[in-house]
Amino acid sequence: MSQRASAIVWLAMCIFCALLTLALFTGGGYGIWHAHTDVQMCEQRIEEDEIEIKDPNTRRVAGRMDLLDKRLSAAYKELHEHEWNRYYAFAATGIGIVPGLMTLAFMAMFFLKWFKKPRIESTEEMDIENDTESAEPPKPLDNTVG
Repeated sequence: MSQRASAIVWLAMCIFCALLTLALFTGGGYGIWHAHTDVQMCEQRIEEDEIEIKDPNTRRVAGRMDLLDKRLSAAYKELHEHEWNRYYAFAATGIGIVPGLMTLAFMAMFFLKWFKKPRIESTEEMDIENDTESAEPPKPLDNTVG
């Protein structure tokens, strides 16, 4: 494979890893934003329900306290899920560093291969090598035993 063809292969791998990095960072950023929004909405619902529980008028309505307690327990479970989703989004974004580093390595290999000068032997060196090889007669095999 020629140097230029090898360089193009390294460039193709570099572009693939760069696009993968872009996709991971974009998806991870959106995931972090979405999970954070869900956590904030859930915390707001929990805060509103706790304020309503502390209100003395709520205790007068029959069954309202039971309903609020059920909603609070469900909201805390949901909050826990959304927090874990946020951690997963952070992890996915952090994993995007790996193909980013691979992109740098592949780019370095591309530049090394692209700008490497081809090794060309001079005609004088080739002539000298050809003369020394043809000047020596072939040696006969020695088949005598002993």
